[in-house]
Amino acid sequence: MSREWGASGKRLIFDVPVEATSDSLVTDRGEDPMLQRNADKMLPLSSGTYADDDGGSESTVSFAGIGGEWKIQMPRGVSNGKAGKLMCYLDLETPLRKGDLFLDRGERIYLTAKCWREGELDRALERLKPYQQNYRLREEKMNAAVVDKNYGYERLIIDHENALAEYQEANIYFPTIDDDDVDFSWTKQGLEWQEGPWPGEAEWLTVEPLFLMVRRMKFFVKEEFHVIGTWAAAPIIEERGGGEEEAKE
Repeated sequence: MSREWGASGKRLIFDVPVEATSDSLVTDRGEDPMLQRNADKMLPLSSGTYADDDGGSESTVSFAGIGGEWKIQMPRGVSNGKAGKLMCYLDLETPLRKGDLFLDRGERIYLTAKCWREGELDRALERLKPYQQNYRLREEKMNAAVVDKNYGYERLIIDHENALAEYQEANIYFPTIDDDDVDFSWTKQGLEWQEGPWPGEAEWLTVEPLFLMVRRMKFFVKEEFHVIGTWAAAPIIEERGGGEEEAKE
């Protein structure tokens, strides 16, 4: 994105209900560069609205009626708490514009997330805990040594940096937890993410939303994905005939 894009710090917020289906999207556009093969259809159910730049009126945002796609990639073999990857996209049917925030009609918006099956999320929290505990311990020792000017505090600074790097790498595979939780009392009940059913999955999934992204060409030869924002999801559980449930995100 250009340096001017979003430089004002404005925010553009909207809600759109969608349905994740087990159908394939029939199109002549070919495979999407991010999702590639074996993706399923994601259908927008209605339009959304967002506040205009002047704050006095609203504009409508709509996505292509044929729908987008979604795909989940779970770790191969025994995941031992490592996250799966959720990828989705929808194509804009109307342009978005609010000051220096703007996307054209036809722009493809990607949504990425980590995800876990029910049992795997508990394992993920337990596996992340030692990394944060080690990082916190190294930080406390470093701070105390620097304040007291104790001999060898340079070594403690290096130890702290190594522990931080390990903790940050662990956050790639495990849940991202608020560092203010000093008691390490992490439970999935305390997370803000919600779980719900997905087509093709026997267990409900918990999703940790990550980024909203768009695709851009670099020097006309290479495609890159640029982060433009964040997103959140809440399952809408509807009861169908026979007591079965389906979920819309």
